[in-house]
Amino acid sequence: MAGSDTGLRTEVETQRKEIGAFGAFVTWALLVGLTTISYLITVAHLGEWGFGIALVIGAVKAVLVAGIFMQLFAERFTTRIILIVVALFIVILVTMVTLDPLTRHTFPPTPEPPPPAASEHPR
Repeated sequence: MAGSDTGLRTEVETQRKEIGAFGAFVTWALLVGLTTISYLITVAHLGEWGFGIALVIGAVKAVLVAGIFMQLFAERFTTRIILIVVALFIVILVTMVTLDPLTRHTFPPTPEPPPPAASEHPR
């Protein structure tokens, strides 16, 4: 009985998709291209849009590295769901940290600083 179980495991394991040298090269080329685009965005000074675009590019690069080089695309769904849950928790954490100062109210309001006295300014 144990022999048939190991035969089943090797059969299932051999059905995994391998990316091969060409797939690794294409992924590497995409990563280099995205890095170049990310650098050009910093040189272009896009203002507020630059940070958001850089985050999207970084997320795409992270998915490529995790999916291709760490072979998560070839794993079972139960293994991939862990990565999805971790990414979801990171998004929730970043969202909560970002919204905290925006929703915080100080009571009483911060007083205005007093105007400088005339004796403090040298002539």
